Amino acid sequence: MSGVTLLPDVINNLQKEENELEKEKAPKRTQVEILIQLFDSINVKAFHTEDKEYYAKIHIQDHEEILRIGGKEFKLLLQNKFYHQEGKTATKDALNRVIEVLEGKALYEGTEEPVFTRIAINKKQIILDLGTSDWKVIVIDEEGWIITSQSPVNFIRSRSMLSLPIPSFSGNVEKLRNYIAVPDDESWVLLVAWLLQSFNPNGPYWILVLQGEQGTGKSTIARILRSLIDPAKAELRTIPRDERDLIVYAKNSWVLAFDNLSGTPTWLSDALCRISTGGGFGARALYTDGEESIFWGKRSIILTGIDEVVSRHDLLDRSLIVNLSPMSERKTEVELMAEFENQKPVILGGILDAISSALRNRGNMDHINLPRMADAAAFVIAAEEGLGWAEGTFLASYNKAHQQDIESAIEGDMVASTLLDLLKEKGIFRGTMAELLDDLSDRVGDKTKNSRRWPQTPKKLSNRLKRAAPHLREIGVIEDKEKTKGKKEIIFELVQSPETEIESGEL
Repeated sequence: MSGVTLLPDVINNLQKEENELEKEKAPKRTQVEILIQLFDSINVKAFHTEDKEYYAKIHIQDHEEILRIGGKEFKLLLQNKFYHQEGKTATKDALNRVIEVLEGKALYEGTEEPVFTRIAINKKQIILDLGTSDWKVIVIDEEGWIITSQSPVNFIRSRSMLSLPIPSFSGNVEKLRNYIAVPDDESWVLLVAWLLQSFNPNGPYWILVLQGEQGTGKSTIARILRSLIDPAKAELRTIPRDERDLIVYAKNSWVLAFDNLSGTPTWLSDALCRISTGGGFGARALYTDGEESIFWGKRSIILTGIDEVVSRHDLLDRSLIVNLSPMSERKTEVELMAEFENQKPVILGGILDAISSALRNRGNMDHINLPRMADAAAFVIAAEEGLGWAEGTFLASYNKAHQQDIESAIEGDMVASTLLDLLKEKGIFRGTMAELLDDLSDRVGDKTKNSRRWPQTPKKLSNRLKRAAPHLREIGVIEDKEKTKGKKEIIFELVQSPETEIESGEL
């Protein structure tokens, strides 16, 4: 019957009106309240680090993802949840206010937990973040390695991070040599050593220095090596402007790779020494009232350049220098990288096998006379078995290369090389620092003597000799001090000729 309203329809309309009235009576929730409710409805845990950085651990399907509270991805997640529930976007002010609330929740209600970038240690295991969208990791121990979605540690990721391939269980590190042109076996051993030690979460790390003229493939080799550990969108970078830029880079990367250096500024040389062996950096965080951004840790580093990339003695002692020769067979970089990408899972699998060997054998180093950077050397030596190398392969290559590096460093140091010439002639020098400066200055030309590169005062000469002292000692120059008739004298003596010392380090 038209025009007649049925009783059920009347009841439904009354219920709708009643619901509308209830909504109007209910207190209206703010966007901040809604956002906090949405955060609590997600399977998430807020926590903080020792440095008072705040993170959310979000359970997604079969794994957990770690997002920085206040980071872009975290804000987008909240905005997405808000939009789906409310049909509109939250204001920027509401998001910023809820971030402050959630940071407080992480600090005062959450636990303190460490976070890691790319590589971490967990008891006797090494954990490698593959960087894949499903957040898979590799767990390496002395028995081998497995791929799992259940990471035992908290990994964080930068937007520049790229993924590693799923490694092959039929690994072979030697396949890498097809894509890296090195001049000799010793250089190959040093490259592999640098690769392996970069996976040791405890460090310290040698700095790999790739030197060679144009056409030696320095940059390509650096890209290939980095891509096996910590691939990123910006594979190689120029020298950072200052320590703040360096801190940002180090916080977001496991491998720092700097391309086409012509020498290393003093501030950067000092900073790289600290990063390779462990040190702290602090800089005022941007957009804050005096808050400090802190970085403390160790990172593996690659430097490339034509020559004399490393000149300061302290940086040289932390470096593995590989002098490259021009490539005889030239493939296009596109062809080379395409072939390499196909073999990358096999190469990475071989590296992981060697790391497992290092974990298995690391307690058997007591009988070995380790060089400086002993922990790095011990890790590589422990991996020799897994690489199929004969015992002593690494130390033989390292000692030979290190002796050559010392010789080159002293030749490139005007003060050290002039002192060595004096001692070759006289055998010993005894006198004040001022008298030594006079003697050394008499042996160089006026142009050198009056240049900024030459020390103009006894104090500056003393500082230069302190920096060169470790290398001078290694070639047989010993130093002593005496006080004679109220006068402080310094004694330099050559007790072993450089030629004899260099020969003793040859294979």
